[in-house]
Amino acid sequence: MVSHLLLAVAAWRFHVAPMQCYTSPPLRFLFRQLNVHAVLWTEMEKPPDLLASDEAMARRLDPPGAPAVLQLGGDDGALLSLAASRASTRFPFEEINLNCGCPSIESGGAAYGASLMARPTHTRELLEAMALACPDVPLSVKCRLAAHAAVNPDGSLPDERYEDLHSFVHEVSRSGAISHVVVHARAAILSGLSSRSNRAVPTLRPQWVHQLAVDFPQLRVTLNGGIQSVDEVEALRRGGTRLDGVMAGRWLLRDPLALWDLRESCAEGRRGEGRRSVADAIGTYDNYAWRQLQKKGGCSAAELALPLLLLSESMREAEREDDGEGAAAWDALWEAAERIVHHSTGERKGGPRTARQLSRLLARASGSKVSNKLRRNRSEDVGVSVS
Repeated sequence: MVSHLLLAVAAWRFHVAPMQCYTSPPLRFLFRQLNVHAVLWTEMEKPPDLLASDEAMARRLDPPGAPAVLQLGGDDGALLSLAASRASTRFPFEEINLNCGCPSIESGGAAYGASLMARPTHTRELLEAMALACPDVPLSVKCRLAAHAAVNPDGSLPDERYEDLHSFVHEVSRSGAISHVVVHARAAILSGLSSRSNRAVPTLRPQWVHQLAVDFPQLRVTLNGGIQSVDEVEALRRGGTRLDGVMAGRWLLRDPLALWDLRESCAEGRRGEGRRSVADAIGTYDNYAWRQLQKKGGCSAAELALPLLLLSESMREAEREDDGEGAAAWDALWEAAERIVHHSTGERKGGPRTARQLSRLLARASGSKVSNKLRRNRSEDVGVSVS
């Protein structure tokens, strides 16, 4: 067994959480333009999907450049190992993660994700098999505080104990197969709570994750859950914590430009300047989108429009167009949106350009199902502490 424990680093990291149906290659590409040092994660990928063909793997994993993490979901050691080996050979992921935190309601009732927390020895064996298959790539686990089968008969939530989380982390890490653990600081309820409720209802206990970092000094420990502002990230980074870093997800869907605002804190001690302005970042994405639309088997107009829709909604709500830089970003957004829509429908927008018109244009290009889900999620998450 090749241990990756010696690869642990003290540098602070900011991670963008894996989010099903969102952290696709187009969104990862846009996020990379906004922040060259943030650690970007793929969606949770199932080995059979990646192993279907070389083309399928390339389309799903098209990476935005390091630092990036591939997350796998499954409980078959042979399939996980094969997918990890092939992906790490073809793509420059700096880490491969095993999902042990997604409630089974999200995984279609399958026996992986958060349900693996109930089988720590089996989970360790999965990780050991993956480590043997790709010895040169560090492995990690993303888990919850606990995984409960269901809510109590009276509707209350089961209790969890720090000792059980500690025991799980000890078991899965004791052979040296992993060097990093990411903890969403809530329990998972495998039945009886919706996916949204699993992100908000179980008690948030970040202090347990801080304690893990103390109790497992040989591991990198990252806190996920409840982070919703640049100020919170900065407070944790400067607060003398033993954490390796933090992870956020839904907050960045609501405000993608927070990644731009985090450039300085993410860049500490690292090289690489990134884009000169938000407009420059959008212009680079526009060129990427155009190449995808021209490429056989490339991303669809709907897939390429969604990241711009997220960005336009964020800018419209924040009224970022008031200054000169904001105006340039709006112009770049309009140009990118119109190229995508024109390629898809042949339409070109004439007359005055408003923020609301831009959002409507991108929503139409994304498709009503996707845009309605996005707006529903945005409204549900307002005022709620989410991942």
